Amino acid sequence: MRPRRARRSSRRHYFCSTLVRRGASLEAVRLLAGHGNLHATQRYVHAAGGELTAAIAKFSGN
Repeated sequence: MRPRRARRSSRRHYFCSTLVRRGASLEAVRLLAGHGNLHATQRYVHAAGGELTAAIAKFSGN
C-alpha cells in the first residue's frame, strides 16, 4: 500500500492552524497564506475545545 500524499489544502490548514495556536493574529495568517479576505482564512482555522474555554475565561476576566 502506498502512503497517502498530503494534499495542498491539508498542508495549508495545518500551517494556518499552527500559526493561530502559537499566537499569530488572523490578519497575519491571512497575509502569509495569501488569502484575499479573512473569510477564506477562517475556513482553515479551527479551535480546540480547550482553546475556546481559555478564550471565554479571558473575556470574562477569570
